[in-house]
Amino acid sequence: MANSMVRNTRQREAIRRVIEEAGRPLGPHEILVEAQRQVPRLGIATVYRTINALIEDQVIVPVPIPGGPPRYEARVAAETHHHHFLCQHCGRLFDISGCPGELTSLIPPGFELSGHDLLLRGTCAACVTQHQQTNSSSRPVEKNDCRSQARNCQHDPTSGGNREPQNVSASRSSGSCSTLHDAAAE
Repeated sequence: MANSMVRNTRQREAIRRVIEEAGRPLGPHEILVEAQRQVPRLGIATVYRTINALIEDQVIVPVPIPGGPPRYEARVAAETHHHHFLCQHCGRLFDISGCPGELTSLIPPGFELSGHDLLLRGTCAACVTQHQQTNSSSRPVEKNDCRSQARNCQHDPTSGGNREPQNVSASRSSGSCSTLHDAAAE
């Protein structure tokens, strides 16, 4: 284990355990919420520092999301070929074990395929259910209200969306959850 993780604190152990046991890639705020169940006073800065240390120690890997912030999964999970499903309502990312298989027929003549990543986008089962319940309730849904739209929203409305440290992610979404929740509010 590299020097960055020599001091294996209770907080770092909780964060590592949350990522390894999640069964899907997580964002920093998801990691924070889950790890706070074990360490209630855990702060977001510790989560970001630990993410960086765990990446450096090759315990976790970032999962890049085009147009959005990366999520993080255990290196062991990343070593198994799989793809991802991104819920466009709550922002959660899920592992997909299936693969379309042979893709060489899709590449232009003369090109050589060395690998592929597949990201499916849509609505997860929890958001489909929530949307159906919201449409049948008399309470109107507040646009941009992460707490009413999706309990596990990646967007932290209090942060302005700029909480990613420089070395964790070079790009961050605008922080507006309206793109995630507009469809649910309609």
